[in-house]
Amino acid sequence: MRTIYTFIFLVITFLILFSCGNNNQSKPTIADTTVSAERGQKIFKTHCVACHGVDGTMGLNGAANLATSVLSKEETIKTITQGRKAMLSFKTLLSKSEIESVTLYISSFRN
Repeated sequence: MRTIYTFIFLVITFLILFSCGNNNQSKPTIADTTVSAERGQKIFKTHCVACHGVDGTMGLNGAANLATSVLSKEETIKTITQGRKAMLSFKTLLSKSEIESVTLYISSFRN
């Protein structure tokens, strides 16, 4: 009987010692604020290719042909941020620098 109590005591002690949290807390990551066409390309491939296509000309679900777009940089940022027609808003999904990177990347589609 004493062995059972000793075993229970050891298990409880083990749980207390090792379940109190990890002191190796990771430091908060610094947000990447880099604006680049390369970063924009990665984001575009993740979020935009399904409707706009790899080269921006697919136009699925009424998506604009980005190769013939006449929107200014500011208008493009506004469209990505707020959405337009069937396009959803990306303001809660992408940071400002990510939206600017996508804008920079898709400007390369223009003729």
